[in-house]
Amino acid sequence: ILASDSFYSMSALFGTFGNVFFMFVLLMACIFTVSSCIPTTTPIISLDIYKPFIRPAALQVSVVMLPKVAPVVIVALCTLAGHSYPYVVELTWIGGRMMASGLAPVLTLLVLWPRVRRAPVSCLLAMIGGSASCIAAEVYQSVTAASTAAHGATVVLWSLDPILAGLPVCFAILLAGTWLETRRQTPELLKSYAVNIKN
Repeated sequence: ILASDSFYSMSALFGTFGNVFFMFVLLMACIFTVSSCIPTTTPIISLDIYKPFIRPAALQVSVVMLPKVAPVVIVALCTLAGHSYPYVVELTWIGGRMMASGLAPVLTLLVLWPRVRRAPVSCLLAMIGGSASCIAAEVYQSVTAASTAAHGATVVLWSLDPILAGLPVCFAILLAGTWLETRRQTPELLKSYAVNIKN
């Protein structure tokens, strides 16, 4: 079957009521993903990327206007990605795995370990490293399975979850980076850092 028809074929296995329930859960997962990611992405674009790096002297009006325009651009890019990648729900799984292997560990330690809050560079690198390792593991498994199938051999469907490849990388970068980044922080430096965050 075509990849784009796989969920319709799978939902048909559950009968009429199972089909409706399956589609409802699928739609709900997509809607909740979009409704949670877009409101968190737009402030990051305007306050963490545009204002500090692209245009530091930007007026408050443009900084406020950007979050209103950014969702349209994000939705357009997501629509293009959906059309170019027929297995749309797999994109949702990939995004969830990236969050679990790169974002969730950092956010958890930010709450549980105050020292991590003083290491913003390490937090960013840990998120990137964990997510990149997860994607690399996902791509490697896909390429290996496709290559195995192309040679007529048996494809093993049970494989290591890519999250388990990203988590150790994320934790290693975060722990080592936090130690390196905070070991020379004096009380005066921490006080000035806190003032810069408030400003």
